[in-house]
Amino acid sequence: IFYSIWHLIIYINKHFYGYYKLEKSNNIEKNLVCLIDIFNKFYFSEKYLDFSGLDISDFKLWRCNAININFKGSILRNVNFNVSCLCNSNFENADMTNCQLLACNLESANLKNAKLYNSNIARCIIREESLTDILKYKDSLKGLDSLIVNMGRKEYITYSEYIKKNNCS
Repeated sequence: IFYSIWHLIIYINKHFYGYYKLEKSNNIEKNLVCLIDIFNKFYFSEKYLDFSGLDISDFKLWRCNAININFKGSILRNVNFNVSCLCNSNFENADMTNCQLLACNLESANLKNAKLYNSNIARCIIREESLTDILKYKDSLKGLDSLIVNMGRKEYITYSEYIKKNNCS
């Protein structure tokens, strides 16, 4: 029931208002993290929550279990995702300018065309295939040297080691 109601509310807001902006308050931040965590305990990897096209700038989503969340085309400026699991989440065409992604798990996240200007990605884990999506912004990214790259076969190395290993600049 919850899943159906959530998608109906999102659809109506997008259809009638175009973009839907969540009003920021301490209560809604806590409730949003709680909502995401509870949803993923019930539906873990079976369904997804649709946050596409939402403006949730300046939110703190610390230690959030945000698996299978659709953020496609969302405005996520200044969102703090520190120590969150963002596996299988879709950030395609999302504006993630100035995001804090410290120690986040982004291994299977879709970062295609995500705008990552001035974001902090220190100690994040990504797959080697996702490097091309991140390296477009390498001049403005913070913590790039400590980015952890999953090379497959249970081999993890830092971005600095990756550069040395592959003789890149």
